[in-house]
Amino acid sequence: MARFLDTNILIYAHREDSPFHVAAASCLETIAESGRDWAIPWPCIHEFLAIATHPRVFAPPSTVEEALAQVAAWLESPRLLLLSETGAHWTTLSGMLAAGQVRGPLVHDARIAALCRQHDIEEAGATPDMDDGLPSYLLDTDGAEIAILLREGDDGKTRASVRTTGPWDASKLCAHYGGGGHIRASGCTVDASIDEAEPQVIAYVRQVVTTGEY
Repeated sequence: MARFLDTNILIYAHREDSPFHVAAASCLETIAESGRDWAIPWPCIHEFLAIATHPRVFAPPSTVEEALAQVAAWLESPRLLLLSETGAHWTTLSGMLAAGQVRGPLVHDARIAALCRQHDIEEAGATPDMDDGLPSYLLDTDGAEIAILLREGDDGKTRASVRTTGPWDASKLCAHYGGGGHIRASGCTVDASIDEAEPQVIAYVRQVVTTGEY
């Protein structure tokens, strides 16, 4: 069974300033040199190029030449499979979107999942803690000033990773739930399942944005 790497791992492996660089680079190297097939969906290649070279995400960002050279190096792997749409793509994707009521930015993730399903790729080469960097990329959405990733743990509690820009203080947002960090990146744990925590967190953030009070 082939394993696939998504954009997060590619970014972390490429950017030496990422806190997950060592883990991601090791993960990628292990998979690429395992002697087994491994895969990257084409949309992840495109997204990697967009994120790595974006000045709002990294300071300084990777140059176009650096990003292209990195992709070229990955493409030299003889066991790499590049995943693209098949004739069954629309049936697979539309079924997943309807079943999960997927909308907004998550449609991109569903596209990746649909590609993997079409190519019988079932394993992802990532560890759960690597998701903590995702909110930083969500801030690249036009107009976004607060990004929050929620992940439910085995203990039934929900971990929140918060990233902010503009006037908002991530550490103050997380302090409401007993967490902390610094103004642009913080974390906390909500003593509730993700289904219960999500509306709580959204309501609190909306209150802060509306009133300006933490």
